[in-house]
Amino acid sequence: MKALFITNMARYSYSEPLGLMYLCAACKALRDAGIKFQTNNLVGIPQETVGTVLETLDLNLEIKPIHVSAYIFQPFPRTELCEMAKEQGIYDGNQEGVGAYDRFSDSWQIPDKKILLRLRALIGPVAFMPFLRPITPLLMRLPLGAVYGVMSKLVVGYCTKFRLFPTKIGIKRFTKLLMSYFFKNDPF
Repeated sequence: MKALFITNMARYSYSEPLGLMYLCAACKALRDAGIKFQTNNLVGIPQETVGTVLETLDLNLEIKPIHVSAYIFQPFPRTELCEMAKEQGIYDGNQEGVGAYDRFSDSWQIPDKKILLRLRALIGPVAFMPFLRPITPLLMRLPLGAVYGVMSKLVVGYCTKFRLFPTKIGIKRFTKLLMSYFFKNDPF
């Protein structure tokens, strides 16, 4: 099995039309060659809006990866994006709370924070079930973040198990893995 992981930093890395064209062509070539790939997307980078996150979702739908993940941007010190955030006044440099993939730190002052959090959780499920795309603007406004978080984790689990790394495991191993997930024990 061939697998390739592509990282896409929302509109930051591929903001030029030519870059998007090459990205789409490269993903088509990968699919045509039978190479599986996934995308990892950042939400909440400096200058990000709800509209640019939806554009990123649409890009994922266009390139058709076998799995789509989304993470909240974390402003790590001495990175270009961290410096941009400080210059724009949306981040004060406080590192407390930085490092969580699914939430903004308290020092992150960004508009539409709650909607962006919901969108982060919706990107994977909507890419997995594209029929949800037309109602995504409605879904992102509903206060169902916890539901979307569970949906996201289920899609990640399914795609990892059945699309990225399809393997057969016995009932005993499956039970151990399930128990470790719920009770945080090391299954090995």
